Amino acid sequence: ESVISASIIVGGGLVGLSSALFLTEAGADVTIVDSSALGGGAARGNAGFMCTAIVEPLPAPGAIGNAMKSLRDPQRALRVLPKAIPAMTPWLLAFARNCTKSRYQSGRAALARFNHNSAAILERLATQGVAVSLSRELLVPYHDVAKAEHHFKALQPMVEFGARIPDRVVDGDEIRRLAPAITDHIRAGLVMPGDRSIDPRNYVDSVIEILKSRNVRIIENTEITSVQSSGDRVRSLSTTNGSVDGEEFVVSAGAGNSIAGRALGDAGLL
Repeated sequence: ESVISASIIVGGGLVGLSSALFLTEAGADVTIVDSSALGGGAARGNAGFMCTAIVEPLPAPGAIGNAMKSLRDPQRALRVLPKAIPAMTPWLLAFARNCTKSRYQSGRAALARFNHNSAAILERLATQGVAVSLSRELLVPYHDVAKAEHHFKALQPMVEFGARIPDRVVDGDEIRRLAPAITDHIRAGLVMPGDRSIDPRNYVDSVIEILKSRNVRIIENTEITSVQSSGDRVRSLSTTNGSVDGEEFVVSAGAGNSIAGRALGDAGLL
């Protein structure tokens, strides 16, 4: 079986679904190919934070030291398989080169600029019927008052990028009045006036319904096996359910799907 569509999106997570939404808004003919069920993985299972002030690049001063400590602690989240280290070495070296104060600040500024129009984007999504109801402001609790003060000062430069930041550090009693579930161990906190959260499940489900109403082709539980190209352009994808031909391709398969990336890489297109 062969499917022909102008725009092919590989991956039906947050990025793929949102790409399809805006492409169909512009009148494009769209097909989504996903290796599992549409909107699975991290699309529904993330925290849903919409942050304009709390933006932190992963490469940061001290990140390498913290990572090394994590590797020795079985209870920490970071784990690297020894056999993967040779292939990861170039990436790790590039990461380490970016763990400087100046590059961290540059990355932070870039993320802040990227988020600058988030309110307008949310409004645009809402006009299309997407579920974008926001929570109240985010609360950031601290056991250590000194850390709260340090992070409060670190937020000050974000004002120049249009981010709304707290006007002060609140004490433990005040943050418990705002969120009674917070324990007595919390001694300070920040109230982030411009940062909110959204329910990712409602967001994803509403986008899928809109895309179905726009007759987007959805091909689920389908793996990419190879890529057919002409020059430097992809022309077709071979999948476990037939071929998919298109004029434009969006790759948003996520970190866990290496097959599509490897197929595109073998074709010299990544």
